Amino acid sequence: MEWAVLLYLENHDLTLSSVEFTLNSFKRGLMGMFYMNMSSSSGKSVKVLVTIPRSLYKQVSRVEDELKLKGFADVLFNPYDRNLTEDELAELVKDVDGCITCWGSPKFTEKVLTNADRLKIIGHAAGSVKPYVTEGVFRRGIVVVNAASTIALSVAEFTLAMMLNCLRAIPYYIDAMRMKNWRLEAKRKTYDLRSRTVGLIGFGAVARELVKLLKPFNVRILVYDPYVSDEDLEMYGVERSSLEELLSSSDIVSLHAASTPETHRMLD
Repeated sequence: MEWAVLLYLENHDLTLSSVEFTLNSFKRGLMGMFYMNMSSSSGKSVKVLVTIPRSLYKQVSRVEDELKLKGFADVLFNPYDRNLTEDELAELVKDVDGCITCWGSPKFTEKVLTNADRLKIIGHAAGSVKPYVTEGVFRRGIVVVNAASTIALSVAEFTLAMMLNCLRAIPYYIDAMRMKNWRLEAKRKTYDLRSRTVGLIGFGAVARELVKLLKPFNVRILVYDPYVSDEDLEMYGVERSSLEELLSSSDIVSLHAASTPETHRMLD
């Protein structure tokens, strides 16, 4: 798994589509494996399965992404405009060296992996691979890469938009304008983001990108994350906080903790 992490970090380019970001890591890993004589003994060319339904594939990729993929591999696309079932994936994964997945892809169960005798790498064109990757994938030495880093900026931008949306009561004023009710007596109180205290629960990729977007607003940022180092917090100019202090002191709270047994219902 160290190799997978290195591939992920070397391609930290937030200007890419999620598919292109995945492809960069995917190609480097797959080609490297072939050069190290990890290809099948049959000597067949590289074969890649894209499990993403065509309609979704068009949303998360560009024409040049597909051309790049076809430039180094024979590509088999999902033949259905829907997510594959476990049985369909088990059939299509035969003689495949790499898979590109996205939201809604089926899990790589033992039934699937039994047929995946050539599979060397899974490139997930989204964030968390938890719903799709099993322990069997790692036991077989299959490398896993994802596009979490490039997606983080988009999610952070949306998070900032929702903060402003709530503080400025934007939905209320949109409705008022549509109802031709733009009057002073209809005015709802709004708040500035400037100089507020923002609490971030969890300090992963999205939270770190959000900090960069919040800087121009001159906010104080509190962070609750028991696993982040003091050096990282200092580098981003944020303050460590207990969960209780964060909740009592913050004007805005943004939840970025991963879904684990430890964090289940942490705010309930």
